[in-house]
Amino acid sequence: MVTTDNSNIKHIVIPDDYPPVFLDSNAINRLRRVPNVSLKIFNDRLTDTDELIEKLKGAHTVIITRSSTKINSNVLESNNNKLRHISILGTATDNIDTNIAKHKEILITSTPDTHIESVAEHALALMLSLAKRIPQLDQRVRHGEWPRGNITLLRGKTLGIIGTGRVGETLKEIAEGIGMNVISYSLQDKNSRSKDHIFGNSSSKKLFYDILRESDIISLHARLSPETQYLISSEELSFMKPTAFLVNTARGGLIKEEDLVVALQNSTIHGAALDVFDQEPITSSALKKLSNVILSPHIAGSTEESLSISLNQVVDSVIDNIGY
Repeated sequence: MVTTDNSNIKHIVIPDDYPPVFLDSNAINRLRRVPNVSLKIFNDRLTDTDELIEKLKGAHTVIITRSSTKINSNVLESNNNKLRHISILGTATDNIDTNIAKHKEILITSTPDTHIESVAEHALALMLSLAKRIPQLDQRVRHGEWPRGNITLLRGKTLGIIGTGRVGETLKEIAEGIGMNVISYSLQDKNSRSKDHIFGNSSSKKLFYDILRESDIISLHARLSPETQYLISSEELSFMKPTAFLVNTARGGLIKEEDLVVALQNSTIHGAALDVFDQEPITSSALKKLSNVILSPHIAGSTEESLSISLNQVVDSVIDNIGY
């Protein structure tokens, strides 16, 4: 009788490929051809931590496709010390307990710089859709109307960019190219949970609120951290112009959604466009009932071009570290 030694098999799990991006992709087919690798892909939506723990049993590598998948302390402590590698489709690690991962010597890899242009373009598309009222006018035409009314010219308007990483800088270039005035603010996280500490000295905090006050559009491009959680709440919204728009393609937790709902209902600001949300996917959110907000399903970075590069980078990282 011939027996098979399974001790060298590396188990790789994708617990959250919903909606599917890896399934039947050329990138994942590369991984299927690697010797001594077993691959499980789950194409349903995760419901809780216990389900995630069950799916990751015995996994050497987990590939995370959704920022809503929380690799918390319970997940990391329950894997019988077999988990060695977390590969992220994207760049942010705010959904991972990185301290415990480091303590357990679990490698974390990501796909940097693959979505910069895609996210910047999507932010611009949302800005244009708000300014030109494209979703509202489309629906009215479909219902037999031929409306007239004012739409907004972006040329000459002031765009305030909060967060000056690669995406923020790329959006700045694009916006200046269509004649917008751009002012920006770089957030420097401090070792404090107090939002006041983000801004350093009082003069830089004043600059932050000046940007809110002076901008016709605010676009968020900051990382989510304990310091930036709810960076935009009722206080910050009150500093914005009543004609201003708010755009978020970064992280949902940067905005306190219930405060934004009130601001939109009360015309504290004119409108908002969101690609990211505090809880994803959104279900019963009051945002869905508002006509002055545009919602997209966390899709800013998912162009065909950037997704192909990202998927292959993930597979490369898994293959390169299969012996870790």
